[in-house]
Order: sequence, then C-alpha cells, then structure tokens
Amino acid sequence: MSLDRLAEAADQFEIMAVMTQYCHSLDRRDYALLRQCFHDDSVHQHGAFTGPSSEFIGFAIELLNEIGATHHHLSLPHMRLEGDVAHVESYFVAYHRVPAETSLSGAFAGIGAPQDLYIGGRYIDRFEKRGGRWKIASRIGVHDWQRLSPAADAGFDDLPAEQRGAYGPADPAWGVPRRI
Repeated sequence: MSLDRLAEAADQFEIMAVMTQYCHSLDRRDYALLRQCFHDDSVHQHGAFTGPSSEFIGFAIELLNEIGATHHHLSLPHMRLEGDVAHVESYFVAYHRVPAETSLSGAFAGIGAPQDLYIGGRYIDRFEKRGGRWKIASRIGVHDWQRLSPAADAGFDDLPAEQRGAYGPADPAWGVPRRI
C-alpha cells in the first residue's frame, strides 16, 4: 500500500473517531468533549436549530438536560477526501426518552406520559483538517423518519446499577482515556 493510501486511511479513521466522539459526548453528557468535535467557526443546521455549532452545543445541552436517556448509533460513513476537506454522509439512529412533563414544544407538548422517540436520519458533514486535526466545519442533520411511542423499559431497572449507563463520573466508561 502506498504512503498516500496510508495517509488517506489515517485521515478517514480520524474523521470516524470525531464522529463517534460526537455521539459519545452527547449520550454521556460530556460537553467539554462535544466542543472538541467542531471548529470554532463551524455552522450547524439540525431540527429546530440553525446557526453556529458553538450555539448548537448550548441548544443540545439545554435539550439533553430536559430529556432522559439518549443513545446515538452511526453507520460507517460515505466520505470523499479532497486534500484537507472531507465530505461525509453517515446514517444515524437516535433514541431519546422524553419525560411526561417537559417544556419542549412541538410534538412533545402535552404528551402526558413518558415517550420513546426514535429518529433515523443522516449527518451531512464537511470536515476540515486544520492544524493537523480533523473537525466538523459544517453539519446538516436530516431526519428520514421518526417514531414516538409510549415509553417501555422491560426490566431495565432490574439490572444491577453498575450495568446501567449513567452520566458523568458515575458511568463505567468515565475513567477510560478520552480525546480532548
């Protein structure tokens, strides 16, 4: 394999690492790690939000603090590298537990009971390599489908506490070295 192909594979791997870091930081509420996914001048369009990614982070924090558990899954991305720019499309499935009482508007207003929201969609990203690091320069979140249904836990609370996810230092993965 040529050195050029090895360098391209290393760039693709770093881009995928940023994408999984994004999901991990949302789901574990690690907002310092979330900020590291974006260039300072990055822009974002997803759901009800359009604007700088730095402001999206605040929007996401407010939203995540309002709802319960979240879980984001990514596909392997389709990407095209053009020097220090990468065009990346990746499919995602996201789960959100929406509490009965919420100040969230739209489909969540007056739901009366906890709901499970599943969203299938795509992240359409432009990554840029600056200062030797790949980060998101722009992101569009596209929803292809969603499903809202009554919450169901099917024995989840019967699991030992150490086998259930948590936020912050209480989570079993918190001590694993993270990229910042």
